[in-house]
Amino acid sequence: GGWDGPSYAGQGLPAASGPGVASQPAAAHVAPAFPGMPPSAPFYRDPTPRVGGAIPPGPWSSACASSAYDVQQLRRIAVAIEHCGVDAMSAFRAFDTDRDGLLSPQEFRHALAQLRLGLSDEDARWLMARVDTNADGMVSYEEFLTHLFRSVHDPGLAHIGQAFKDHYSSSERAAQVTWQKLAAAFSERGVTAHQILGLFDADGDGVLSRQELSDALHVTRLGLQDDDVEIVLRSVDLHGEGRVSISDFALCLQRFGGVD
Repeated sequence: GGWDGPSYAGQGLPAASGPGVASQPAAAHVAPAFPGMPPSAPFYRDPTPRVGGAIPPGPWSSACASSAYDVQQLRRIAVAIEHCGVDAMSAFRAFDTDRDGLLSPQEFRHALAQLRLGLSDEDARWLMARVDTNADGMVSYEEFLTHLFRSVHDPGLAHIGQAFKDHYSSSERAAQVTWQKLAAAFSERGVTAHQILGLFDADGDGVLSRQELSDALHVTRLGLQDDDVEIVLRSVDLHGEGRVSISDFALCLQRFGGVD
């Protein structure tokens, strides 16, 4: 499903242009505070150094221009969704034509085309790569919503702030239940996270890849379903870096279940 959204060309929205173009506006942005936000919700600050609102010359200039471009285009997406009269979740569901809860590259490009933002295929590929935090080749609702939220000035736009709050409140509850289940499993077996996960830490640096942690949780048969494993992975890999500290895992286990 989807909609044939109106065109916003000439209505004051920023014109599309290629990623990394130095002429892009470089407005700094900090995600606005939102009452009642769950403590686990991620917040992002644009680290771009600026002088009088402009990006000064330096080795960071290209990356900063790219960052400004990302924020600009994400804000345009939010404005377009608002103008279509729907909220962020409804828009994502409309974009997700195969109903698998993820936007494929084709669905993402089609979504941008529906919003008539004038972005090229190259622009769409660039933007998707930036939004795809865990680099799995797909855009989840959480990635979509989080990047929209950090880019808009007004959390009321397309009800993005409320959707962000609701999503992370729900995620927090689901995470707590999952970690309690995991803590009970470790306790019943009389083992610690370091003892179990250390078996999968080939180089002994105390860090596992997301795949290694997923394999460990499946192989050790701790009673977790695939959805539970994904919740655990998101809890300990907050920045989507694909690496998980065994110590961080143990801290989450201790926090929710009193297990070392």
